[in-house]
Amino acid sequence: MSIRSALTFGFYYGWSSLRRGLVYSILVMLMPLSFLFIFGILSISSATSEFSSALLPYALVGGFISIVAGSSLETMSDGAFLRIELKFQDLIIATKMSMAEYMLGLGISNAIFAMPGIVIYAILASFFNIFTPITLLVTILILVVLTLCTTAMAFLLSTIPSHSRNVWGLTSILSLAFTIIPPIFYPYTILPKPVLYLLLISPATPAAVFMQGLTGLAPFDVNMLYVLLAETVIYFLIAKRFAKWRQD
Repeated sequence: MSIRSALTFGFYYGWSSLRRGLVYSILVMLMPLSFLFIFGILSISSATSEFSSALLPYALVGGFISIVAGSSLETMSDGAFLRIELKFQDLIIATKMSMAEYMLGLGISNAIFAMPGIVIYAILASFFNIFTPITLLVTILILVVLTLCTTAMAFLLSTIPSHSRNVWGLTSILSLAFTIIPPIFYPYTILPKPVLYLLLISPATPAAVFMQGLTGLAPFDVNMLYVLLAETVIYFLIAKRFAKWRQD
């Protein structure tokens, strides 16, 4: 696999999309910023200040997870649109670029598309002293792995629909299910173990649990790192095996 090809395609597609459609990049960060805004407003109220102030760090840490996972899930919409409407995937097949390179390129492009939101949250996290230099470095690595894992899952799903109109709604539903229901903006410790294990189907869950422990917000569970890495390998293998690369 040529990393250079994936980087070139990812940078070109991601930067051009960001430059021409900055408003869509803003939309990606609206949901996590909304949670942060709500917790911030409620913390001013004397009746809810203790509860909301306690959740503010979770909103900051979870914002990174939400933005990265939400942007990566957009690979489903991008992949389907490029395949069905523009026939771009057929053009890629005619070149030497492999499916893995193309999939990785889409993931890189959406990571670039998410950069404005990541920068905003990095500034906020710095203001609230959420990270140390070491935990910040580990967080960056976790976000990279989360991008790869979610991209593989989204790309696999992008090859299933036969019409692009079937994709937009499904992408929105998956974004809500994978970035709201998992313990991203709230402590994972309040969930019963069976529910937490069920939510591990979303890569955002082990990433959020690990980062909550990493930043001292909840008990540290290193096993969640192994779960995230295992899911990344599994989703990539499933995508490589079952994604519909060449069309009938």
